[in-house]
Amino acid sequence: MSIKENFLKKLQVLKELNLPDDQYVIWGSGPLAIREIREARDVDLVVNKKLWDELSLKYVVQGVEKNLIKIDNIEIWKSLLNLTDVIDDVISAREIIEGFSFMNLSYTLIWKKFWNSKKNLADILLIEKFLKNN
Repeated sequence: MSIKENFLKKLQVLKELNLPDDQYVIWGSGPLAIREIREARDVDLVVNKKLWDELSLKYVVQGVEKNLIKIDNIEIWKSLLNLTDVIDDVISAREIIEGFSFMNLSYTLIWKKFWNSKKNLADILLIEKFLKNN
């Protein structure tokens, strides 16, 4: 099974949630997995304020900052560090792939460069190589 096919299986729960695609984006390793750049362990979403308010009434909000909702293999985030103030812009610039909203690779690079962990540095190289070849 390809990286993309494996990731699409992980998105089944998200499909069942039937979220409005103009109110969330899949971020983290998701934009990489859907493009066959590397595997993704889980599915991370960031949502706009309106959708967060709706979801926080239905599901348990977790985390020290009360900014996370977990539904099966889906992690839904209220905020995203350096991109929190521009979440609406990030969502507006989304790419629809296989019927799901993904953070575009430009914003993915911005976030990964900000976070600057060893794993993210490896991802930055993979994304830059992908962009150069596509």
